[in-house]
Amino acid sequence: MSGRTPQQAEGPARGSMHEAETRSECIERGVSASKVGARLPYSNRGVYPNRGVYPSNENAGSVAAESKFDAYCASVYDEPRWLIDQLLHELTDAGEKPTCESGPPVRFYEENAVLLDEFGKRLCSVRWGGANGTPFVECKGAVSPLISSLLRREFDHRPARLDVAIDRSAPKLFQRHVRITRKLARTYGLKWEPKGDWITPDAGRTIVLGSRSSQVVLRVYEKGLELAAKQGLELTEELRCLVRAEVEFKPQNRTARKQAITIRPDELWGVTEWLVEFSSKAFEIQAKKIKVTERREADYQRALRFMAQQYRAHLLRLLDDVGGDAEAFGDCILERAGLPLKT
Repeated sequence: MSGRTPQQAEGPARGSMHEAETRSECIERGVSASKVGARLPYSNRGVYPNRGVYPSNENAGSVAAESKFDAYCASVYDEPRWLIDQLLHELTDAGEKPTCESGPPVRFYEENAVLLDEFGKRLCSVRWGGANGTPFVECKGAVSPLISSLLRREFDHRPARLDVAIDRSAPKLFQRHVRITRKLARTYGLKWEPKGDWITPDAGRTIVLGSRSSQVVLRVYEKGLELAAKQGLELTEELRCLVRAEVEFKPQNRTARKQAITIRPDELWGVTEWLVEFSSKAFEIQAKKIKVTERREADYQRALRFMAQQYRAHLLRLLDDVGGDAEAFGDCILERAGLPLKT
């Protein structure tokens, strides 16, 4: 549950746009400024040319400062309206002027609240109700470090997706990343997929390394061209050279889910061996390998375990019949299975 109790919430509100209120009052009041709106833009990525950078999640050196969350999506175990109110407070304290509107229907959820900035751009969304029930926060883009910090500080939650991005600018940098990723694809048997328009000059190209169904996917794309197209900027040589490398991490096992709650953005470059090698060659980052995988039990091992558990009483009786002699016990098993005994 949230780190803030109803009693703690009765103190001064963190944002100037809200009066102090308890959790129950917030829930009773409903979503702040809620109203039905038109279909909203999916994401706010790369649409703020003049906005300052939000504080990084960590300050552990240049790599930590450069690496930042570019997406943070998680199930949050708390009341949805209280969660929305805290998100509004946090965004207000960061200098935003957020509003909350009803968003488009989302499959498996009854409600979808979208938080927008003063220009009507999407900051994040909260879904709840329906088959899934548990509130789900989806945040992509510039405010991801801010939202991830709030969720980690105040709420019991389980991340479903974390993206981390690094932007670099240099002549022919994208071509260099093409060579690096192709070599990694051959070495580690990874899927290498080109996206975008690779024929028309300045149309925008993307490399996807890894399978979309796996825990980790790397995207490398011409970020400067995307910014110029979205914001109507003049396409300068500096924008042509701006490249973003972005890791998408979707934890799929117990170890990965546990790591996802506390892992720093810069540590995400160490979640696979091939990503460690990429970050070393592309950015000269010496990432530490982070364990996010679990050894899978082979089908036959699982079948033998179930069989041994099912017939445990009979196996114990057989062991007692041979006087606890492990070798004789093994011979009896081999004989009954029609397998040759050791000579």
